[in-house]
Parts: sequence; C-alpha cells; structure tokens
Amino acid sequence: MLSRVAAVMAPRTHNRRGVTGSSGRRREGRESEPQRPNMSRHVFDSAVLLLLLVMMSCGGAATAEVENNAVASTLSGSKLTGAIDGEGSTSGGVEELQRVDLFVPQTTQVLPKTGTTDLSLRDSFVSPSLFSAGGVIAAFAEGHINAKPPYTESTKPSSDVVAEYIDSAWEWSTLVGEVNKETWRAHTVLGKAEGKGNLDVVRHPTTTMKDNKVFLLAGGTALSDVNGSWKEGSLELKLVVGEVTKPSAGDEPSGWIKWGEVQLPVQRTTLAAHKGNLTDRLASGGSGVLMEDGTIVFSLMAMNEKNEVDVYSMIIYSKDNGSTWSLSEGMSPAKCTDPRIIEWEGSLLMIIDCESSQRVYESRDMGTTWTEAIGTLPGVWVNSQSEDYSEGKFACGSFCHREY
Repeated sequence: MLSRVAAVMAPRTHNRRGVTGSSGRRREGRESEPQRPNMSRHVFDSAVLLLLLVMMSCGGAATAEVENNAVASTLSGSKLTGAIDGEGSTSGGVEELQRVDLFVPQTTQVLPKTGTTDLSLRDSFVSPSLFSAGGVIAAFAEGHINAKPPYTESTKPSSDVVAEYIDSAWEWSTLVGEVNKETWRAHTVLGKAEGKGNLDVVRHPTTTMKDNKVFLLAGGTALSDVNGSWKEGSLELKLVVGEVTKPSAGDEPSGWIKWGEVQLPVQRTTLAAHKGNLTDRLASGGSGVLMEDGTIVFSLMAMNEKNEVDVYSMIIYSKDNGSTWSLSEGMSPAKCTDPRIIEWEGSLLMIIDCESSQRVYESRDMGTTWTEAIGTLPGVWVNSQSEDYSEGKFACGSFCHREY
C-alpha cells in the first residue's frame, strides 16, 4: 500500500554509530573541543523528573533520553537522535525506569477533530514526534486503520496524525494518573475529515515550534480502487499550524492547542519549475529546525518526474513565521532518503541514508548548495527502526521517569 516514494524510504534497522564524512578525518579546529548541534531543547519547570519518549517495536526498543530538565524534539520519524541503547539503561544512582504508555494499538481511544464523542481505535502507531511549548508537551504519532491486508471495499486502509497533550507542570504521579484514566484521549490533528481532500492517507508527521506556535508538516494522498486493490495517488505536503494555550484548571486538553486550516506550503507548479523536475513529495518525519535567526526549516523527499525510481532529499523553509515557504534549490544525490536535519554553528546539517552509505551534507545558504561534510561530527548519532505495515508491526509511545 505504500506509494512509490514511501516504499523507497522505508527506514532501516537499529544502528547507532557516529557519522563520518568520506575522508574519515575530523573537521579542522574541532579535535580539542567537540561541538554539539542545536537540538532545539525546551526547558521545563520540573526539577526532579526525567522524561523519555520511548519507541517500542516488535522485538526491540529505542530510547531518547532528555537530560537537565529538558525535552529535545529530536525524533526523526522512527529514528531517535541521541538515543541510549536499551530500554531501562541506568547510570550511577538512578533507580529503575518507570513508564506510562501513550499510544497503544487497539487500546488508545482517539477523538475526531470535531471533538464529538465518536471514539475510534487504531491498528498501529508509527513515526512519533515530540515537542514542548507554552506549558504543553505534545506527543504525535501516525495512526493506521485497517493496517493489515487483505484489503476490501469495506476495509479501506487509512492513516491520520493524532496527538496527546500533557501539562508540563504535572508531577510524574499526576501524569500516570491522568493517562490511566478511562477518560484519557488522543486527538485527531490531521486526517481525511480535517482536510480538503487527498487525505485518505497521511504520512510522517514532522513538527517544530516557534514561540507558542506549532508547525505540523505531513504528506497526504488519496486512495483509489484499481482492479480490486487500493492505490495511492500523488503525495502532497500538508501543513497545519496550531497555537498553544497554556493549560489552566478545568480546561480540557483538546483546547490546549487550537489548530488552523490545512495549507499547501508547496504548490505542484513550484515543484514542476524546480531544476530537478520534481513530483511526489513527502515530509521526512520527526522534527524540523528553528534556526537562530528565526527561520523555520523542514526536511522532505521528492521524486524526479521523469524517473520514478530516483528519490531526493531537500528542505523547505520560511523566513516570515510560516506565511510563505520556499523550496531549496539544491538537493541530495539521487536515491538518498530519510533526511534528518539539525543546526550546527549557523549551518544546516542533513543526515541522509544513501544506497551504500550514510552521509552528512552541510549547507550555509538554506539549501542552495550542499557540501558533503568531512570527518566525524561529535554528538551526531543516527538511529533507525524498521516500519513494515504489511507484517503488522507497530510502535507505541511511552513517557518514562527516573528518580535520582
């Protein structure tokens, strides 16, 4: 059921390793004092909680640890930057890990965006993302309905973006109590009922924030019945912006983020005019980047119009708080997918998976040109996790807590 782009970009298995350039040398001037990229960490008021977003999959787990009372919105699709290998690993003086599940297949009840009482379940959750703004922690996931074949007219597959909202002022015991209540709900953010067509399938929610605004980018398409099989149409980028309202006593979580109308940040004519003759486009998943100068950046993938095999990685960005968006002129070599971007000393780094290797490219001109990075980049780690809807594999997000 994956589209041509989505099929090419299926993530790989877990693989934590340092990323090096082609020469294997460190970049000049950085041997003595390794630098860390800007991971857009957002500080909480809590002084005693260590929160983790855990991706659970069949047969394994990957954990993103958030230290120094901060949450890093660094998930990239099913990849977790800066992950700690092994669930429940501890350091000196740390007690046993405690966990509360947020997204659980066939258990978590999802409310439609209209806020009615028509609850529904999801067969699987994948591509988690996390951010914190305005006193709200929001966890996102891509939810799938009728995820397993065989598909029929009455079991048309679909997917949407759902979110769960947490008050960052809650103590751990309060969070556990709220999540375990029968009234706890996930909320639909982007799906067929919320869009203007072409949203039977929504893929790869990608988030970032600026001030109290949340920017959610995803790929969307329609499904059509072709000789008894459901086929995806052309993927388009969908953008929805939400404004965070600080939780107050008695407020329902559904009102903590007020979402706007679905937008098309990149028109098909813009892609057609690009020097790469691009067509289908898909968000990368995970997190975007807020640059130090206020520019909002997302990574994405697109396909060559004349060659339906070659997929390229690139970026879109906005310098006016999301009013208008520009597509980068430059892009990766062909067949390089799953981009993850971070800011590094004023530059953008794009980590991508190519046919025979993993590569890091650097741009100092918002993607007009990309240069392959030379040497090891301290603090940059790559993790990926297999996504296979046909075999019914699933992911569930969890918040975890350790006491010191």
